[in-house]
Amino acid sequence: MNAGTDRVGRAQEVAYRVMTALGGDRLGFEEALRARFAADREGFERRIAPWPHDVRQYVSSRAEEAFNGSRETVVA
Repeated sequence: MNAGTDRVGRAQEVAYRVMTALGGDRLGFEEALRARFAADREGFERRIAPWPHDVRQYVSSRAEEAFNGSRETVVA
């Protein structure tokens, strides 16, 4: 594995853990998680939209690096 792949893997794991801890019991959690792993940013944002602002903002910020890494992986 290279450093970029390791970084993306860690970012995805962090995003998963944060989402599970803060949103695991929220409406749309499973769909948001699937969208996150599919690198579907629009679907992810749409599914977390009903969540409380602070939770949505934090989950989204933690998922950002994973989204960026996913995009880099697909493009590369």
